[in-house]
Amino acid sequence: MTHAMGKGHMQKAKRALYLFFLRSLYGLRSWSFLAILFLIASPLWGGQPGTFTPKGNLNQSRGGHTATLLPNGTVLIVGGKDASGRSMATAEIFDPATGQYTELLPTLPVPVSGHTATLLKNGTVLIAGGVAESGTPIGFAQVFDPATSTFSGPKLMAVSRSEHTATLLTKDGRVLIAGGTDGSASLADLELYDQDTGSFSRVPTTLQVARRSHTAALLDDGTVLLAGGSDPAGALSSAELYNPAANTVVAVGSLNAPRMQASAALLLNGTVFVAGGKNFQGEDLNSAEIYDPPTKSFTQLAALMTSPRSGHVGVTLQDNGKVLLLGGTNAGQLVTGVELYDPVTGTFRTVGAPATARTRAATNFFAVPYTGGMLASGGQDANQNPLASSELFSYPTLRTDKQDYPPGYVVRMLGEGWQPNEEISILIHETGNPDFTMVVSADAAGAFAFDAFQTQSKDIGMSFLATASGPQTNWTAQARFTDSVTSATITSPTTGSPVTVTALPANVTISFNYSTSAGSTTGQASIEGSGNTTVASNSKSLTPGTGSDSITVTIPAGTANGSYNAKVQVNNSTGSGPNNKTDTQSAAVIVNVVACTAPSITTNPSNQTVEYGQNATFSAAASGNPTPTVQWQVSTNGGTIWSDISGATSTTLTVTAPTVAQSGNKYRAVFTNSCG
Repeated sequence: MTHAMGKGHMQKAKRALYLFFLRSLYGLRSWSFLAILFLIASPLWGGQPGTFTPKGNLNQSRGGHTATLLPNGTVLIVGGKDASGRSMATAEIFDPATGQYTELLPTLPVPVSGHTATLLKNGTVLIAGGVAESGTPIGFAQVFDPATSTFSGPKLMAVSRSEHTATLLTKDGRVLIAGGTDGSASLADLELYDQDTGSFSRVPTTLQVARRSHTAALLDDGTVLLAGGSDPAGALSSAELYNPAANTVVAVGSLNAPRMQASAALLLNGTVFVAGGKNFQGEDLNSAEIYDPPTKSFTQLAALMTSPRSGHVGVTLQDNGKVLLLGGTNAGQLVTGVELYDPVTGTFRTVGAPATARTRAATNFFAVPYTGGMLASGGQDANQNPLASSELFSYPTLRTDKQDYPPGYVVRMLGEGWQPNEEISILIHETGNPDFTMVVSADAAGAFAFDAFQTQSKDIGMSFLATASGPQTNWTAQARFTDSVTSATITSPTTGSPVTVTALPANVTISFNYSTSAGSTTGQASIEGSGNTTVASNSKSLTPGTGSDSITVTIPAGTANGSYNAKVQVNNSTGSGPNNKTDTQSAAVIVNVVACTAPSITTNPSNQTVEYGQNATFSAAASGNPTPTVQWQVSTNGGTIWSDISGATSTTLTVTAPTVAQSGNKYRAVFTNSCG
C-alpha cells in the first residue's frame, strides 16, 4: 500500500484547487503525484463547532415525539404530548434547505407519544407502540409513506407496549420490537415487523429477563444487545443478546451497575457505550461503561460524566464518532448542561448548551450537504411544559466517499465544520500495518475533500480507522472504512413471496447481486433450518467485480415440513487473504409435502341423453397427492377398446353436437399421478 502525506494550498479563486503531492512516511522516498481535484464547500447553515444555533419552531409544541431522517433529506416529526399531557395525532416535516417546519395533513390514524419510529429499507417509517390519549400502551403500529405523504394503519402488534425498543435488523430489513410494558408489568415478549408482508409476528423465544426502559444496540455481527432497564423490583444490571438468524436469546456479562433510562450508542470500533440512567435505589448516575462484543462483557470507564443524568439523549455523532449527551434529569431536576464522550481520549467534556434547556426532545442527523449538524426539536422544559423551539448542534466531520473499498481503489476523504483554512492532521490506523499521517488545509468554508491514498491490490479484509484533529477547533473526528467484499444481497426468493415446495426432491434457485474486488470469487447458496442447520447447498465461481448471478440448490427427499431460510455467501480472495459477505432471507422457502396418495375418484361421469344438434357434457373428479392429471377416453365397441381423445385433459368433456353414429359410445376419465 502506498502510504502518503500531502499538504494542500488554496488558490485565489471561487473554488479551492488542491494539488496533492504525496510522500511516504517510511524513509526518504520520491515524491509522487496522486490527484488534482476541485473542492466545493458545504453550505454554511450551522454555527461554530460545539455550539447550538436556533432553527425554526415546530407548528405545535410537543415532547416525547420522534424525528426520522427521510430518504429525500427532510425530517419526519411524529406525535408526542401536548400542553395538556395528551398524546398527539399530528405530524410535521422539517426541511433543512429552509430551516422551517410544515404541518402534515392528514394526521395519524392513532394519537401517540413515547413510541418508536424506524426508517425501513423501502423508505417508509414504522411508528410502533407508545402511549394513547388514554395514557395506556398501544398495541398498534402506523406506517408513513414519504411518496404519498400519508399514514396507514393501525397495524395490529402481537403485544400492546410502551417503553420498548425498536431495532432495524440491517441484514434482512425486519424490525425487532423488544420488551417494554403493557401498562401493568414489564415484558419479555419479542416480535418482528416484516416490511414485505406489512405485519408483525411473535418471536418464538422471549427475553430471559422481562424489562422496560432498557437500551438496545445493533452490533456489527447483526445481533442485538439489550441491557439494563427495570422490572417491578427495580433497575436491572443484566444484559442479553438476540440472534435474528437463529431466533435465540442468550445472557451476556452484566452491567457493572443496574441502569434504567440509560443511553446506549454504538462506537466506530464496534463496542457499545452505555451512559447514565438510574440505579436500583433510583439515584441518577454519572458513570458509563463499554460493552466489548468479543468478550461479551462490560468495563466501567474510569472517567465520570460531568453531570449525573437519566432519560437523556445519548447518540454517536454522525461522521464524527463522539457521543453527545443531552437533557435528562438529575434528582428530578432538568440537566441543562451538554457533554461529549470522546472515544479517542476516553474522557468527557462540556460543550455549549442550547439556548433553551430541554429533555424528551427528538434528535436527528442530516444527509449531504447538511452533514455536521444534529437537530434537537421540541421536548419539555424544567416545568414539563412542551416546547416548540428547535436548535442545531454543529460539529466537525470526517467521512469517506465509500464505506468499503475493493483493493486497488483510491480512498477519498471529506470533511465539513472545521475552522476556515484550518490545518488538519489525519491519522490512519490500519489493521496489521503501522499508522501514518496526512495533513490537509480546510477551505474558507471549513471544508475539505481529497484523494487520500490507494489501497493495495494484494490486501483484502482490512479495516481502517481515520482520526482527524484540528488545533483551532480543538476537535477530533473519526471515520471507519474497510477494504473487502462490498456486498452480497439476495434478490430472490423473497420473504414477501416465499417458494413453497410440495414435492421432494425440489430445486430452488437463489438469485443475488454482489460486488467484489479483483481476484478469485465464489458464491455459495444454501437452504437452512432451525439452528442454522444446512439442508441443501451449492456453489459456483463468480466473475470478480459487480454483477448478478444465481445458484440452484436441491432440497433432498426426507426434508421435514417447515419454514427455511435462504442464504448466500460471496467469498473473494486476493493477495494476503480471504474475505466474504453474507445475506440471509428469513422464511424464504416453505416445505409443505403431503404424503403421496394414488388418485381416488370422487365424481363419476353420468350417462347423457341429448336431442340431435345439442351438446353432451360429462364431468369427473378425483383426489390424490400430487394432484392427479386427467385424460378422457372413448370406446366405440362397448368398452373393449379405449382410445385417448386429443386435448381432452380437463375434468369436463364436451362432445359437440354428437351424430347418430356416436350414439352408444362410452366415455371415461382416467386420473393418474406419480403414486398411481
